[in-house]
Amino acid sequence: MKKILYPLALFMALAACGTSNAQSVKKGNAAEAVVETRTDNDIVVRQNIKRPITQLIVKGKSSVMLVYDTVNYVEAVYNPDEVDPLDNEMIVVKGFTLIVDDPDGTGYYVIHLKKKELQSVKNSSGNPIIYVELNDTASRQIELADTAAAGRGTEQDTTYTLTTSNLARQQQVEEARQQLGEARQNLAKTLDRIPLEPIEVVVDDYDSSATSGNGSTTIISYGREYDSYGFEDRAGAAFLWGFNNWGDKWYNGLGKMDGVYELRTSFSSWQLEFTYAVIMTRHFYLDLGIGYESDIYKFTTPLVDIDNNGILVDRVSTYLHNDYDNQTSANQVFTNTTLDDWSSRLVTRYFSIPIDMVFRFDNDFKIGFSAIPALGFSSSHTGLKHEIDNRNLEYLDAENISKHITPYKLDLRLSVRFDHFGFFAQVSTLSLFKEKDVYPIKIGFIIK
Repeated sequence: MKKILYPLALFMALAACGTSNAQSVKKGNAAEAVVETRTDNDIVVRQNIKRPITQLIVKGKSSVMLVYDTVNYVEAVYNPDEVDPLDNEMIVVKGFTLIVDDPDGTGYYVIHLKKKELQSVKNSSGNPIIYVELNDTASRQIELADTAAAGRGTEQDTTYTLTTSNLARQQQVEEARQQLGEARQNLAKTLDRIPLEPIEVVVDDYDSSATSGNGSTTIISYGREYDSYGFEDRAGAAFLWGFNNWGDKWYNGLGKMDGVYELRTSFSSWQLEFTYAVIMTRHFYLDLGIGYESDIYKFTTPLVDIDNNGILVDRVSTYLHNDYDNQTSANQVFTNTTLDDWSSRLVTRYFSIPIDMVFRFDNDFKIGFSAIPALGFSSSHTGLKHEIDNRNLEYLDAENISKHITPYKLDLRLSVRFDHFGFFAQVSTLSLFKEKDVYPIKIGFIIK
């Protein structure tokens, strides 16, 4: 049990780090800037979000407009006589997930998120989300296209046009309030006519201007944004912990081996990797990294040795078979012990260079294929070990057998993850031993 305390502690530390990232978005939070403007009737609050957002969840009766932008922030519009959405935790960030939960629909929320970071949107509010794409001009223009009528076979086609500047900085606060008020009314009127599927207003390389009926000019701009991913998006860490065994071919590790080479399948392999995405898109990225790997192979035979030819042998049958008591009498250290008190294991360590190709799908589902070249090393913690651990005696010896171990290897890994958690299977393409074909396999859990 002592042997797994270090990786277990590391695992719990990584999990704790992930949990500590959760936070509520509140006024006065020093980590996130808040800008507020007031009028006689409404309050407009802008809450900046500095971390990447990969998932948006809308609950309650929230009325939401999602704007694909180059920065992440939320603008909440509400009546000061009603509930404050920030102070009442209606807007919460957990990890890389933004949650908007307005149970009574007291506010209206304009959410600006980076499109290339956002991977999924879940809406259980009962209100449709208005989807808008903007370019990076100083004024932000929004066109809401209602195609529900055409979808029902009628000839009616209604388009609502709304011009907004950066609401938190706009000098004409009253005008911003009126525009958002009109947007809320338009949204309320069209709830039963707006399709539940996202409406994306995206036309490449097109700009136009038009004059509205009240004489004011409304500029409608279309375009796509290709903002780059930063270091915090590309860098990552992974912890893998799994069961291991081996076979006589690279693809049959689960088939085990007979005789002295037979292992007990044990949860005794772990890997720690730090990676950086040299190529990153919305649906694919290529990681390069460095890693550390520890593998412990536990034999079913109590006492396993290795001969001069690099072949494992059963020390029980060669030295102590049916005569253990007579052998221990020559070595008083092992008095009052039995063969069942002994255990043998092989410990290996590696430095690795993982190369990961990861494909991202909707809802944060990921499939990864990895090639992992690695270089082995020897220390006082590696080699062939024999141990007794009972009430009367604790004994451990280690034999350096590095001359019989292949000093390098190349593993292949398949991983399947949802968000940051998943499963992996890893096989070796090279034999662990120089003199005999032995191919390890690992199956377990991954946190990345």
